[in-house]
Amino acid sequence: MGSIPKTVLLVDDEPFIRGLTRRILSGLGVESFLEASSGSEALSILKACGKSTELILCDLMMPDMDGIELVRHLSELPHPPAIAFLSGADDMVLKAACSLANARLLNVLGAVSKPISHEEILPILKRLEQRAVRPSSGPTLKIGKDDLERGIKADEFVLHYQPKVSLKSLSLSSVEALVRWEHPEHGMIFPDSFIELAESTLLIAPMTEKLVELSFRQLQKWETVGLLTRVALNLSPAMLFDTELPDRLSRLAASLALDPSRIIFEITETGAPSDEAVFLEIVTRLHMHGFVISIDDFGTGRSSLLNLEALPFSELKIDRAFVDGAAQDNTKRNILKASVGLAKSLNLKIVAEGVEHLEDWDLVTELGCDIVQGYFVSRPLPAADLPLWVTQWQSQHKGRKE
Repeated sequence: MGSIPKTVLLVDDEPFIRGLTRRILSGLGVESFLEASSGSEALSILKACGKSTELILCDLMMPDMDGIELVRHLSELPHPPAIAFLSGADDMVLKAACSLANARLLNVLGAVSKPISHEEILPILKRLEQRAVRPSSGPTLKIGKDDLERGIKADEFVLHYQPKVSLKSLSLSSVEALVRWEHPEHGMIFPDSFIELAESTLLIAPMTEKLVELSFRQLQKWETVGLLTRVALNLSPAMLFDTELPDRLSRLAASLALDPSRIIFEITETGAPSDEAVFLEIVTRLHMHGFVISIDDFGTGRSSLLNLEALPFSELKIDRAFVDGAAQDNTKRNILKASVGLAKSLNLKIVAEGVEHLEDWDLVTELGCDIVQGYFVSRPLPAADLPLWVTQWQSQHKGRKE
């Protein structure tokens, strides 16, 4: 069983429901409870309480401040607890509440209808351990352009690598390179604090090219210890305006004796470039140079089908919004199933990102996805930790390959 929270805040205006929930949770091992009859009371408790609250179980329909409004205020706290919704509202409202809380970067564990049962609440509690400690830099830091430019020149940006595994062989398929900033003053900073600034100032281009070289050289280092894999990197549309980019990246790969097919460039759908013709030229020439082109976060952009028709993609990466929790959500399941069917009809490799639970792993396997990425497989790792992770993964899954 996953970790059971020690302290839970129950937020519901019905004393009977709070009492019933408390008895069920006590039987599952929860030791301490805080209670509030409205969102505003819950917020006051969180601000005043000295001990850490690990989980909020929150109703949506409450007087004074309802659960939806509480979500907004929770997102403004420096260290908000995880949240799950227990409500008599219909399924559409519960799904909307979860989507809103996710959009505000809260750790959302799910939603169940009232009154709850042991069977319904136990999976919620299990997810607390699985989804805790999602990378975040906490409150967004105020980073300026000058500091960002200085950090790029000083080579303060590093890469962590998240493994992606083949569902057929259960072996390592590739890794996604994810940027981190080792800031001399603020310590480790995650990309939510600087990527938007990098894109708006066009500093994303010099930053990305440095990171590309860093990842290429890391492939060489892994190869010397017997680890042969591929690396995926995100190319923001904000940097795809330089027609010389494909040639520079091709020369870099050749100088390091790297086969371009070991490099996957993920092109996100959002933030379409101002010059579509140049964008199409660059992506096509990257493909012609032998690099693998993947459409990232499929389903979240405004021109998904147009992009699939116009560009030489070899891989389709389904956004985590349609994967995480799809096993329990019919709407997500249907969108996921349709995306997989479309990718198969176009002969594209299918990557399911955001797989965090066994149920979703089983679902993407059943639907015929090719590759899985997510916390169920591994968190992003420092480069030096990947060889050991591969050894441990292979040992755990020995004998289970098809």
